[in-house]
Amino acid sequence: MRNLYTTMLAGRDIARRIIFISPHMVSPYGHDIMSPKQGLEISQKLSKYFHQHGADKNTIFIAPYCEGGHRMLLVINPTLGRVWYLDPIRSGHPSNRPHIVEMINQAIVMYRTDVDQQFRQLVKGSDWFDTATSWTVVKCPEQADKVRDYGYAVMKFMKDIIQHAPTGILPNDYYEDTYCDTYTHAQMEEVLEELAHSIFEAWFISTASSSDS
Repeated sequence: MRNLYTTMLAGRDIARRIIFISPHMVSPYGHDIMSPKQGLEISQKLSKYFHQHGADKNTIFIAPYCEGGHRMLLVINPTLGRVWYLDPIRSGHPSNRPHIVEMINQAIVMYRTDVDQQFRQLVKGSDWFDTATSWTVVKCPEQADKVRDYGYAVMKFMKDIIQHAPTGILPNDYYEDTYCDTYTHAQMEEVLEELAHSIFEAWFISTASSSDS
């Protein structure tokens, strides 16, 4: 994520509209399924994070998520109460991970209840929790290697989203100019090479700075 921010967002106006959430903030500890207590703690942290970054209707939060060794991507617009779910395994669906849905829904409800008086009045005394957010499963490309390419496919999703500079909304059918049914190994190798180059460049700059001092 640091590479994507440095090369594609840093210093640009779009950086105010596309904000990364560390996978360490939203994912369960280790490879376990998160407990209800942990889910609530994460919801509270996310709500505060939305506040800190001054979310508005054009702001999306990109949240890579890892659970049980499987990686997927959540794109969240807390102001609109919208969540887009991108899974490199075509059979992946948020209904298979209800604890994730509950965690994100809680965070959005906490945030909107705090900042939106109209929303706060709307939900008072009503059965609002399940209807306060809208989830969309994006028809995104599938990964070829069902074991190895999870992380690289999610990185490709993030890069494509940034390149298209969305203003608060993602397309349900992905981006026409970058869509394919299944990523090729060459496409995943390209992502890996970009990551390796970024790590080496950061190491080289750090080493050079240390030598100068």
